[in-house]
Amino acid sequence: MHTIHYPTRSQVLGSSASATRVQSLESNGLQAHTYLRPGCTFDISLQDRLFTMLVEVTSSAFGADMTSYWKLRREQDYFHKLESFTLFVEGDDQIVGWTGYCIIEPDASSQILYIDSTGVVPRHQSGGVMKRIAADQWLPRAEEACERFSEVYLTARTESPVFYRLLRRLVGPEKIYPAAHDRLPANVLRCAEQLATWLGQRHLLQKDSLLLRNAYAVVDALYGELPSTGEVQLDRLFREVLGPLDAYLLIAQVGSAP
Repeated sequence: MHTIHYPTRSQVLGSSASATRVQSLESNGLQAHTYLRPGCTFDISLQDRLFTMLVEVTSSAFGADMTSYWKLRREQDYFHKLESFTLFVEGDDQIVGWTGYCIIEPDASSQILYIDSTGVVPRHQSGGVMKRIAADQWLPRAEEACERFSEVYLTARTESPVFYRLLRRLVGPEKIYPAAHDRLPANVLRCAEQLATWLGQRHLLQKDSLLLRNAYAVVDALYGELPSTGEVQLDRLFREVLGPLDAYLLIAQVGSAP
């Protein structure tokens, strides 16, 4: 079986940037290299190399051509919006995944941690990489914010039921939306509207369902093959409702609503 080789960290980053944190993901031999506020530390040349790498790695991860997606993200100043950017690196230095998050503070009482584009190449999918990062980075960062904000949310835009299940396990089923059996609380709807506005997609938001119609209009389809959890009800929530370019806004409540 042919092994696909990906760009290495030394090829892409060289000595241009040093990770703020390097974390060993012992279960699969990967390391997570995290860079805080990359827009302030990555020069234009480095950003160019990273965007080239991201097209290759994300196209492999999603099974679809992501060239136009990253062209748009470059135009949207992707790195400057990120609070944190993480690369997943194999023992031989190949970059095999990425994630990042943004911090949004729409008012004095609330903070939204938005998990931006995230994934790993096929040979590391279902290996627990994102579960580890979610528990070690995303949730602690959100819980820390609870000391200063009365409302704190972990959020994402996705058409993947696998990612929904990840957040559900992280915060508990009673704290994540959309939920098939629940009406949206006012604070969750307010968070969704604030997030959709920040994404420039307020006009696409269907408030009763947290669905963004044509959220990924820049690509032909985000996934070559849609992921599945094996949970009939959860998979149905995604497969029977979402079109190939649609997404849900996932809202996970971490801090207490007033």
